[in-house]
Amino acid sequence: MAIFELILQERFGKVVENLQLAHKLGVRLACGGDTGTFPHGENAREMEIFIEAGISVGDTLGAGTVGGWEACGGDLCGRRFGWFEEGCAADIIALDTDPREDPKALRKVSFVMKDGRIWKQDNEPVDLFPP
Repeated sequence: MAIFELILQERFGKVVENLQLAHKLGVRLACGGDTGTFPHGENAREMEIFIEAGISVGDTLGAGTVGGWEACGGDLCGRRFGWFEEGCAADIIALDTDPREDPKALRKVSFVMKDGRIWKQDNEPVDLFPP
């Protein structure tokens, strides 16, 4: 979605209408892309577009997490995502603000855990390789 915002500016409203229709019809959505168009960290823009289009925060977060996993083949990836249970990957974030109240909240990440390892805590990167 974010790439279409840049390259189809004059028709982006129609793209958003199609996103809304797909969601209404129950199409499984996924955020993200490997186009190389955006710098690291700008993938939040795609989820902001979903929220601005009226897609619930829960469905948007699902599209940005499990939706991508499902689009890539789900269990065929060899790892289980999307559930808090033993044996699943522990990929967790905490936000500083509630994304239901602030669509830019996805840019305010204070905690990151990837594969059970903490990478960011209290808004600061964790020293992954201490002396």
